[in-house]
Amino acid sequence: HALPDSSLNSFFADYVYGTAELPVTQLLAEFGIAVTLEQKAWPMGLKVQESPQGLLVQQVLRNSVAAQAGISAQDTIIAIDGLKASNSLLQQFASLAEASSQMECHLFRRDELKRVTVQGHGFMLPSAKLAIEDKTRLTRWLN
Repeated sequence: HALPDSSLNSFFADYVYGTAELPVTQLLAEFGIAVTLEQKAWPMGLKVQESPQGLLVQQVLRNSVAAQAGISAQDTIIAIDGLKASNSLLQQFASLAEASSQMECHLFRRDELKRVTVQGHGFMLPSAKLAIEDKTRLTRWLN
């Protein structure tokens, strides 16, 4: 079958074969979904969870300053520049640090104490939040 509409030809040319950015926000809005784009800060490229022992590293972004320093997921950071590690301290150091600054981190990896030097600061990661604005249009689309 031939494509009935030249708009499909331009769609394929732009988005399938080309490199044009998809109008995701507009497309989802037609079905009652709002998209909010934001930049999420990952201090030193780390996602951590506070624990009584320190900061449990849940995730390390590839090519982040933490990854370059050798910090891995499941490490427990116990001190940052000689101070007991906490989420607020990590945020504080990341926001104050410049690209040329250094921070010394003490951490445990499988019960072995390690010391690493982190060069640099935070890491911004684009993210999107979706919210249902019109449940009727969304239900009609999904059914």
